Amino acid sequence: MDMIYQVSYELRTQNKDYTQLYSFLEKELGSSAIHVQRDTWWIDFSGKDINDVCDEIRNRIGESDIFYLSQLDTLHINGWMPSTTWNWLREHK
Repeated sequence: MDMIYQVSYELRTQNKDYTQLYSFLEKELGSSAIHVQRDTWWIDFSGKDINDVCDEIRNRIGESDIFYLSQLDTLHINGWMPSTTWNWLREHK
């Protein structure tokens, strides 16, 4: 069974080109990821270890940037989001 994870970040490094980070999230994980808020993604990945994904993100951000990656508890989740977000969650949980 696939797990859904949430990655949230705060990009603080001025003049840093984040193209590689966004490309990783949108293209490499894109078919199994959705951008749910400005600095937050939900990711459904199989065949990848959470530590490997963490390393991939870390290699694409600046020295003063921060992020966390955590498993999303899909049994206890609620909020006000676009229907596309809830549809994605239903399809991936």
